[in-house]
Amino acid sequence: ACALICQRAPAIGCGQCDACRRLLGNRHTDLRRLEGEGKSRMVSTGAAREVALRAQHAPFEAKAHVIVIDPADRMQPAAAAALLKAIEEPRDGVYWVLIASNLYDVLDTILSRCMTIPIERLGDADVRSVVASELARRELAASAERIDLAISLADGSPGVALELLGDSSLEPTRVLLGNT
Repeated sequence: ACALICQRAPAIGCGQCDACRRLLGNRHTDLRRLEGEGKSRMVSTGAAREVALRAQHAPFEAKAHVIVIDPADRMQPAAAAALLKAIEEPRDGVYWVLIASNLYDVLDTILSRCMTIPIERLGDADVRSVVASELARRELAASAERIDLAISLADGSPGVALELLGDSSLEPTRVLLGNT
């Protein structure tokens, strides 16, 4: 999103200008996030319809409007159907970013209209850096042992590590594994 909207470093994003800071803080008017809800993280049909409607409008203040769907592989079938036309025929200046762990769970008609960019797992040091940054941003704390276990179980995914840190079953797992 920064690469599309940043005027200071076009096609890269500087991360420092007002637009980039607002994008990174999820406060930019031309960034829309469609996220899963509840424990299952399913993307609901109603929320998908709202985003599809918003995608019909031009960017508000920037040259691009970015819509992020995370997780795209957890859309209810009706939600995916509601987004199909908007993704098939995006308005000028509207860009879709679909994030999925399992491409097989993304509707074929949507997947066929996307450019797939595989992202490799991160090393433990990079995961630790992202987790520490996100914990600080959220003003949360966790013990070093708990963080170490979450990172070791996350298989290179900072998002999974953060989910594990919020999971009450992590402590019994730590005890079971003998990491006391």
